Amino acid sequence: MHLTLPKLSQEQFRLGASFYMLCVLGFNDASLGGLITVMEPYYNVNHAIISLVFVFTTVGYVLSAVTIGMLIIKLSLRYTLLLGAGCFATAFALLCWAPPFELLCASYVVLGFGAGIQDAGTNIYVAGLKRSSEKLNLLHGFYGIGAFVAPLVAAAILASGIRWNFYYLVTLGLALINIPLAYFAFQTQQGNLAEQQDDQQQNNDDGGKMLKQVVLKRATWLTAMFLLLYVGAEVSIGGWIVTFLVTVKKGDPDKMRIVASSFWAGIALGRFVLGIPTVRFGERRMVALYLILAAALKLIVWLVPEIIADSVCIALVGVVLGPMFPTAISVVTKLTTKDLHATTVGLVSSLGFAGAAIFPFLSGVIASQQGIWVLEPFALSLFVAMLGLWVALPRQKTPSSVI
Repeated sequence: MHLTLPKLSQEQFRLGASFYMLCVLGFNDASLGGLITVMEPYYNVNHAIISLVFVFTTVGYVLSAVTIGMLIIKLSLRYTLLLGAGCFATAFALLCWAPPFELLCASYVVLGFGAGIQDAGTNIYVAGLKRSSEKLNLLHGFYGIGAFVAPLVAAAILASGIRWNFYYLVTLGLALINIPLAYFAFQTQQGNLAEQQDDQQQNNDDGGKMLKQVVLKRATWLTAMFLLLYVGAEVSIGGWIVTFLVTVKKGDPDKMRIVASSFWAGIALGRFVLGIPTVRFGERRMVALYLILAAALKLIVWLVPEIIADSVCIALVGVVLGPMFPTAISVVTKLTTKDLHATTVGLVSSLGFAGAAIFPFLSGVIASQQGIWVLEPFALSLFVAMLGLWVALPRQKTPSSVI
């Protein structure tokens, strides 16, 4: 008897490749907060100096945000993703041998650029598929899975006495797989949004003009700011919650690391479970509800001294935060004309992921001055600002009159 494996369609292959790439991105993003605690004494620098790695990562993300649209026009989505995957793996190849601090910082610029390109490229592809909102939730659910696993792997490596940089050997191995995936999965088609933008190039030889059109739209900047705050809140909570629970709530460090993983597990669960209800009951209405629930849950974590209740609430915060990023991507594509979708999605998603570098850095600076207790009101303020930005988004109009 021969076992016959089902053949994957090209679309299924590309979708699976996109899922894997986002999973590796989540694996990278959720690890840095834990590694910094051992990188600081290794390089003999203080907290403010080691936090510069967040700043340099942001530089890479911003570079990817302003170039993604033009790269797709010039290279196609396939080779743009290949470029991002190559930069991503190159950064880990440098980091895994614990380079001098100056080269370490430069490596994080390359890392941020490669991560931003892959994040934007996969979002562009999936946003162009049928039932894109549900598939975007699945895409970012895999990001949550990677983020859930990463702290456990990092903790196991550090607990075994293995030096911190060997963690990046693991990420290097995972990132190298992205290169053949990008090359083979996207070889025949670029995906709907990329195709639409490529068609637009026939009437617009200057990719910079297209970028200018995108940045002049109010919906673009409102969505980009929303995602910047969202990712910032997500990574700040995931990166600092262990310190908060140990310092303020007097929790056991080993058990609190499990709580941190439960937050990322909640992110993944929310994206897998709440994606369909979010579309069914209205994306705008449901995201506003999720933000109100997240704020209420964080208020409990801040004010209630019972650590078990706090731990449950932290996991639930992850659940309600889960669907927000993919839903925002879905909404912004409905607020822009089709010929600008690829540049718009690339810009807002890359700028959004820059929040993973900016806000953990700000959280650390504020916490070092005022105390780690400020994490909760800081997160609350981000949720309130996100709600304001979400409400301010223009309503969907006909394609010819999109704001």
